[in-house]
Amino acid sequence: MAEKARVLSVEVLEELRAALVLFRQDASAALSSVALVIERAYVWLEQQERFWKQEIRKREEAVSEARLELQRRKMMEILDRPADTTEQEKALRRAQARLEEAERKLRAVKAWLVQWPRAVNEYRPIGQRLADFVDVEMLQLLAWMQGRIQALEAYLTAQPPAVASETPTAVPTLAEASPAPEH
Repeated sequence: MAEKARVLSVEVLEELRAALVLFRQDASAALSSVALVIERAYVWLEQQERFWKQEIRKREEAVSEARLELQRRKMMEILDRPADTTEQEKALRRAQARLEEAERKLRAVKAWLVQWPRAVNEYRPIGQRLADFVDVEMLQLLAWMQGRIQALEAYLTAQPPAVASETPTAVPTLAEASPAPEH
């Protein structure tokens, strides 16, 4: 026994399709953004490496200058007593701490530069699968859905066959309905 199709609302399918179209657009935009972020992050890491190398040179010079200033101050004598070198010692410690900070930051940047290609290589196949899904399979799904929506709309607008009237009409006999055999 055949069951009747019970279509209540094609609009819900159209809303779902519209939501999928928006999802596809958002997913494509997100994938493009991720690609740009990946590229920018690598460029930024390279810039940071150059910056911290320059900073180390500057800070090494600052340590050397602080060390020289401390040595000069130690050579001075005021009233047969050694000069107070507290400020120069503090300046040297600050310069050394700033140099150590720059060296730590350079090591961190170099570690990221080593890790970055691996992280990107882990992401690429997953990102590519999602891109393929969005670019190919989603388009196929949307086209398929559009066809189903159109078929359902056509089904809903189709007129049911005319119901037989109350008065019976003449029904052809089997002999009348079958064609005559050819000789």
